[in-house]
Amino acid sequence: MADTWRLEPVSEADFEPLLAIRIEVMREHLERVFRYEPSRARRIFREHFAEQGLRRIMIGSDLAGCVGFRSARPRSRSIRSIWRGATTISASARRS
Repeated sequence: MADTWRLEPVSEADFEPLLAIRIEVMREHLERVFRYEPSRARRIFREHFAEQGLRRIMIGSDLAGCVGFRSARPRSRSIRSIWRGATTISASARRS
């Protein structure tokens, strides 16, 4: 049976693990365009971490990433960004 995917509110304890996933996902791209700086990555993620629409992605009991939802206008929602670390996802979850 595949692990269940779910979204949960983030807590302060999630900041460092989610920052590590974000850096893992984005670093190669940002280095290609000469925009990767660890302090900048931390500052930008910190600025958006407390937003109401940020949710962590859980697969079973594993933290797999995060997604940010934002209201573009009244009664609408948009996905701002998704950070998912492939190394944190179990093989059974990848098949589902």
